[in-house]
Amino acid sequence: VSYSGTVSTSKTVTIPDTVVLADGTVCKVTSIASGAFAGNKKITTVKVGKNVTTIGANAFSGCKKLKSVTIGKKTKTIGKNAFKNCKKLKKIKIYGNNLKKVSKNAFKGIKKSAKFTILAKNQATYEKIVKKLQKSGAKNVKFVYKKSKAK
Repeated sequence: VSYSGTVSTSKTVTIPDTVVLADGTVCKVTSIASGAFAGNKKITTVKVGKNVTTIGANAFSGCKKLKSVTIGKKTKTIGKNAFKNCKKLKKIKIYGNNLKKVSKNAFKGIKKSAKFTILAKNQATYEKIVKKLQKSGAKNVKFVYKKSKAK
């Protein structure tokens, strides 16, 4: 299922691993819908669930108070403008082993002193992720490599 956000007054948003439908069916949350939290004025922290493979276009764009994001191990795609103009976003943790695509302007307009901690299986994977992030607008930021277990 795709997570489309909630009307939340909470400062922390945790995208769940699964949701239970009205009929009791348990479904994995595999994506965050386009524009799900765009323009939210309260969110400061986002934790992406372990089953999410896609973060949709504009999912968190314009979240002016967003400071910290953790992107899960199965995430393969970060959509266009996903975190654009999150001006206070300074702490981003990414599990990079499965990340295939970081779309245009995904990180454009974030805090200039932002720090990306990239967990990758090796230096080559880390370097590929850094290039993708730089192309997506992550300029004048710091990248840190941490070795992770494969998968």
